[in-house]
Amino acid sequence: MREIKFRVWDSIKNIMLPVIEVSWEPLQVVRWVICWDKDEGDCCTVQLPKEGDLMQFTGLHDKNGKEIWEGDIIQDKKDKRFRGKIWYDDKKAMFCYEELSLAEAINAGLLIKVIGNIYENPELLKEGK
Repeated sequence: MREIKFRVWDSIKNIMLPVIEVSWEPLQVVRWVICWDKDEGDCCTVQLPKEGDLMQFTGLHDKNGKEIWEGDIIQDKKDKRFRGKIWYDDKKAMFCYEELSLAEAINAGLLIKVIGNIYENPELLKEGK
């Protein structure tokens, strides 16, 4: 079974935080999350979407064993021109990279490596084009 976990980009503190608890409101809308702030050594609350963006773990790992998350920027080890971000496509119900599902990209033999994320390293998307 796939491990389901989340992280959040805290736009107030400008840091990525692991999510401990998600608060679901009626109609399955996430309103806030409780995170662990290792810098503070304590839990904190992030209100969504006002204070942060929630991302889910894809259940997949890159060639180095690093977890792949929504919002990550990946690149193919062999051909560095193949670079893009990971997002969840609601219509297809899958995590995607470019026009492929992430699983299809990995199965097609792309040696995917996480090189950053859209919040901490947005310049990486411009460099790959």
